Amino acid sequence: MKNFNFFIQYILFKILKGTLMIFPEKTRFKIAESLSILSYKLLKSRRITTLINLKHVFPDKSLSELEEIAKNSYKAIGKAFVGTLWLDKYVNKKGNFIVDDPKMVDVMKNNTPLTAANMHFGNMEGLLKIAEELNVVTVGKTQNNPYVNKEIIKNRKCFNITLLQRSPSVGRELVKYAKQGRNIAILTDQKGSGTDVTFFGEPTISPTGITSIACKFDRPLFLVYCVYQKDFSTRAFIKEIKKCEDETLAFKDKVQITTQNMIHEMEKVILAHPDQWMWMHDRWTFYRQYKKGTLRKDLADFAKTLK
Repeated sequence: MKNFNFFIQYILFKILKGTLMIFPEKTRFKIAESLSILSYKLLKSRRITTLINLKHVFPDKSLSELEEIAKNSYKAIGKAFVGTLWLDKYVNKKGNFIVDDPKMVDVMKNNTPLTAANMHFGNMEGLLKIAEELNVVTVGKTQNNPYVNKEIIKNRKCFNITLLQRSPSVGRELVKYAKQGRNIAILTDQKGSGTDVTFFGEPTISPTGITSIACKFDRPLFLVYCVYQKDFSTRAFIKEIKKCEDETLAFKDKVQITTQNMIHEMEKVILAHPDQWMWMHDRWTFYRQYKKGTLRKDLADFAKTLK
């Protein structure tokens, strides 16, 4: 029965894709934005999580200002998700995908094997265009629906990448590919097992997969991210992250310092383009604290005003 339900979902997914592809590209993105705003209004827990997170980072902004950022963030997420349906055509269309500093692509090519951190930010799937030129190994989230998962994998693999599915053994697989001299890229801005860091002034945990590989194999580390423009095109940015090179420190300390450096760079990017980041994740566990009644007073009082 479960497989049958998954199959029905997949058929609906294919119908949605076929229907969307009838429309011009800009219309597809506008539809994605409308559906995203609908989900923002309907999914209360996600909406409250988003606004609490935003209030933490922008305490002086009014509720209306925070809501504007939140809605635009949802729109960016919706465009990134829907855009995977024709991603190869989108990034190869003239004017749709521009690297802000093309010389940085050459820097990456000349410094392989390398490691690259990316974020749940803007057109995150558009980064596959850069990964294509570097023959990257990366990790993708496995969708619950196996039929939809297979479709998404097919869309991503057309970019000449090695795509691993998230699993308990994926860390060992990445190390194996790193030993083979392959370039490694991982989404690494959300909470997970790793090391203690400070993120926007709040102690939290950050994954260390990419920074561990960078330090262990003495590789350059880059932060790569994409920003949606008003005309639905994408501008990609590449920044090199400073690694800890202090050989007197233990390996785990070098990884921690390098991870904190990466987080600081992410903070700068998010502050510059707050409407592009995925605020709906309970990154600091604020929403869980709110439900338990343990959230700090300023955010708890703010959350009580939300509908």
